[in-house]
Amino acid sequence: MYHNRNQSDSNQKSGRMMAAENDDTISQKIGFLGTGSAFASTHTTGYFFRHNDLFLIDLSMKNMEAAKELSRNCHNIYVLLTHMHSDHSSGIAEFCEWNYYIQGKVCKIIAAGVLSSGIRQYMKIVGVPSLLYELIPMVCIDGGMYFPEDPYLAEIVYRIVPTIHTPELEGYCFGFVLNVDGTRVVYTGDTATLKSFLPWVTPGCQFYTEMSFHHGVVHLLWEEQKKVLYALADDMDIYLIHMDDEEALRNAVQGTNISIAQITYQKGRIDYET
Repeated sequence: MYHNRNQSDSNQKSGRMMAAENDDTISQKIGFLGTGSAFASTHTTGYFFRHNDLFLIDLSMKNMEAAKELSRNCHNIYVLLTHMHSDHSSGIAEFCEWNYYIQGKVCKIIAAGVLSSGIRQYMKIVGVPSLLYELIPMVCIDGGMYFPEDPYLAEIVYRIVPTIHTPELEGYCFGFVLNVDGTRVVYTGDTATLKSFLPWVTPGCQFYTEMSFHHGVVHLLWEEQKKVLYALADDMDIYLIHMDDEEALRNAVQGTNISIAQITYQKGRIDYET
């Protein structure tokens, strides 16, 4: 959760920027730097902390400055990557460079094993040496799912789940099943189907799903998905992300148990966790 509280000066010096307006009412386990889709004014980047480790979910150049602020004084910095569309990955190279040259930190990238060679090639093309980042080794299991080899990370990133998005990226798009503060979090990334994630959504979990109001086909269309989400919302918290029209979706979910994910980062507002 995100909330304001007083901390000692020593904690403030090693703290991290996390919260925005209405902090006391936010129950999201995942914070957001932005919640928009590719052509929106913000791009969707999620984040959470485990102790003094930062976990970002995707990173666009539009969210670069906020990501830098979040990463200050963190022990380890992880980037979970759903797929390589630019609104999800365009900031990763510069973020790795900034953390290495400014903070002396090597960013650790968590992504499905099938994405590894593409990430290395992308980093090479844009001139990021391999010593500036680390690709976390993955275990592949049945159904094309993955989890990290490292036991600490495997406890947090329980599964990397393949999904369907665009024909050009068939086999290269994923969502996540996470453990955040003891709560199961299911995060779709970009998807054209909920079927990939329905086996993982359980009572009491938090479900973060992309949603479009106007355009479907390679994304989830509200009119086609709302009945399923209404049924699920009785047993879990559902948050809409990666939105093409936040105002229209906000109006659509009024009076329901479905929420619009809040942008929880605001420059100048600081919260600290130990």
